[in-house]
Amino acid sequence: MDASLELCWACGDAITDHIIRALERAYHLSCFTCTTCKRQIGEQAFAQGEVGEVYCLQDYYRKYAPKCSACNQLIIPQEDGTDSYTVECLGRSYHENCYRCQVCAIQLSPEPNEHGCYPLDGKMLCKPCHLNLASGQH
Repeated sequence: MDASLELCWACGDAITDHIIRALERAYHLSCFTCTTCKRQIGEQAFAQGEVGEVYCLQDYYRKYAPKCSACNQLIIPQEDGTDSYTVECLGRSYHENCYRCQVCAIQLSPEPNEHGCYPLDGKMLCKPCHLNLASGQH
């Protein structure tokens, strides 16, 4: 065997044609596939799972992306490639746009400031709605 040939990390055979290099490993083009759907990834973007498994982006997001508690959609990067900001409150995840007061629906700030979330009885509220509900409970 020619010593210059690399072995494919997935199947162990020598790579004699196009090499895919990913995660500091070499693969045959046909062996570099998504763990879930088994489609060839080729030169497309991919993601690595918790134990080094490889996923196409759609399957990676289906498995690992948090689901928004308001709209029930996955919180994933947008089409233009920018990351979608995830806000976490009361143990739940939200798109930045979906992070709103449950009474008046004003968008809340993820920062702990005047426009942030003031939870009451498990509800996400803006400061004025929190004060209105809190004062009405006494």
